[in-house]
Amino acid sequence: DLDSLLDSANSNNKQQIEIAARKVLATLTKKEKALLSKLSTFREFDSEIIREITGEMEQARLISALSRETIICSQLATNPPGFRFNPLVRDVLLAEIQKKDEFQEILDTSLKVLLDRKEVRQATRLLIENGEIPRLKKLVKDKDFMDTVALSIRDSINQGHFVELRNWLPVAQLLPEIGLAGKCILSFYVALLEGKFDVADAQITTLSEAMARNEVNSDWCGDLEALQAIAAYARGDLDLCWKIASSHFDRRFKGKFSFNHQFTHINLALLGSVMLDDDLKVKEIQN
Repeated sequence: DLDSLLDSANSNNKQQIEIAARKVLATLTKKEKALLSKLSTFREFDSEIIREITGEMEQARLISALSRETIICSQLATNPPGFRFNPLVRDVLLAEIQKKDEFQEILDTSLKVLLDRKEVRQATRLLIENGEIPRLKKLVKDKDFMDTVALSIRDSINQGHFVELRNWLPVAQLLPEIGLAGKCILSFYVALLEGKFDVADAQITTLSEAMARNEVNSDWCGDLEALQAIAAYARGDLDLCWKIASSHFDRRFKGKFSFNHQFTHINLALLGSVMLDDDLKVKEIQN
């Protein structure tokens, strides 16, 4: 059974995976494979994406049938219909289509669809996966795009989605006037959310040393102190958190990364003061 073979294959046997995936793809009709090829740049997609890519809403029915009859994709939702590629099959399918002349048109269409839907994380991942770094560098100079990126990153931090934050790391290094500082800040949050406090502290050290060598602008001093205060709170050192946050607040530092962590660590200092039942600190921060 081809589906069982593909389902049981693992990354330790790449050749077996490719053989199984190719056998599954070989059972498709020309129409089915052409449709899947157009969608292969997406890991997940819904009926609206299918319509925008193909111009035909009824193609969603074909995908729905494939999700029931094969392991090529699975249906995630019904209203609206949503689907996910089997990653093993997608890798083989994508590798095949990347060698063909029509791939650039498929890539351009997929990127436009994602940008129109404001799905910037998927758009950046699409470009990185396909080696389109020059295009990504050009894209991150667009203010609207950058505002959406900043909002997405901030939401990921607030919701504790460290996997999504890790996906933003390659993009952070490309952002204008951010580079190393952005990478350190994102890496700090990823490590902190994973409970790896030593790794988080190492990112603070990296950022501090880079500033000392003038590799990072001193404007990032506020962000550095914000990370130090947040790290102190995470370790339970509420007094240190308050001390750093209070000093930072007095100088009104403002970093460029727009994560709002400058305000977050002040809120943490306030919460820590409440937990310590320190009325004087609470009043000082409130004033």
